[in-house]
Amino acid sequence: MIITSWDDNRIIIWDTKKRKKIVEELIDPEKGKKIKYGASTLSDLPDNQCSRSVAFNNKYGHIAVAKNTGTV
Repeated sequence: MIITSWDDNRIIIWDTKKRKKIVEELIDPEKGKKIKYGASTLSDLPDNQCSRSVAFNNKYGHIAVAKNTGTV
């Protein structure tokens, strides 16, 4: 399993054995504002719909996504 997230407002969980997408969710459904001096991105989406990193807790099955706004 691989989890990806980037500047297109999507979090995707992939099955590496089948090479297929298992789940796709939004980082944030609500459109926010672009931050003038936020994280570097080429996306036209607001910073709350873009992410910088993803972490997975295998023990509890939790996923943490760090948005370009600095929130998790």
